[in-house]
Amino acid sequence: FFSYYFIYMKLKEVNIISFLINRELGQLRQHFINKIVILARP
Repeated sequence: FFSYYFIYMKLKEVNIISFLINRELGQLRQHFINKIVILARP
């Protein structure tokens, strides 16, 4: 028997974790794009 509150808290947790992961990946991607731009310059 699962309480709705428990499920709600788990979903919130997952949302926060995925938000943090996405933010980190966004920063990494930006970092790589900057590196590539620097390397691509003549």
